[in-house]
Order: sequence, then structure tokens, then C-alpha cells
Amino acid sequence: MHKCGAAVVADHNQPDWPNLIRKDTAGGAGKVLAIAAPTLAGAARAARDGAMIATPIRQATYPDAGRVRWQHYNGQPRGSDLILMAPWFDDGSLGVHIARRYYWQDAAAAHREIEKGHTCGKLVLIVDDDLAAEMEV
Repeated sequence: MHKCGAAVVADHNQPDWPNLIRKDTAGGAGKVLAIAAPTLAGAARAARDGAMIATPIRQATYPDAGRVRWQHYNGQPRGSDLILMAPWFDDGSLGVHIARRYYWQDAAAAHREIEKGHTCGKLVLIVDDDLAAEMEV
């Protein structure tokens, strides 16, 4: 677990991450972002009573819906957000961790990796060697 732009960031692959958040936030987070279906129940456990949990996952019912509020968001990317983040990429204070690179011929293997669930970092599909070298991926 570490701190960054959010008050607390936890790796949901750690078995006790909801309890670590509750401890680090003195009883539970008031706002939680849950971005993968397996994290929904943990997000509810990590949140204090009455907290709002935002997620792009649509479900008929959410865990602990009587104790916490669930808010769906569409997560639609906006180019203006990237423009605002550009200086952070330029000065190195924000970066993207690349977990693995796949050539386009191995796209099926990349897709299987994504289907497994959480990866620590992004997967890159290389379709042009020259372009990949230019972009330093």
C-alpha cells in the first residue's frame, strides 16, 4: 500500500487489502474506486458506513448496498484529461508501467493474459517495430 494522488492506494492482490485501508484511514475510506469485478466486495469492506464507491462495473446488486453507496461511472476517456497530464509525463512525475510487450502475431496470447484478470502494468501490442522504437515501447 502506498500514498499518491489518492489518500491511500492498495494492491487488491494482497489478501488483507480491505483491512489495511480501514487501518490506514482510521476506520474506513469515505470514497473508494473499484475498477475490477473481484474488487467490489473488498471495496465495500474497505469503506466506512455511508461511503461512496465508484465503479465502471454494472451489476444487478452490489455488496453491502445497504451500508455503502454505489455510483456507476462510464470511465469515458477525454483528450482534455491527457492534455492536462502531459506536463507530468514530461517531467517524469507520472509514467506508465509496461508489464509485457506482444507482437501483433501474438495478439491472442495478449488477449489471454488480459482475460486472466489483474496485470501489474499495461500490456503493449506492437504492430510496427519502427514506431515502437520511436515511442520507446
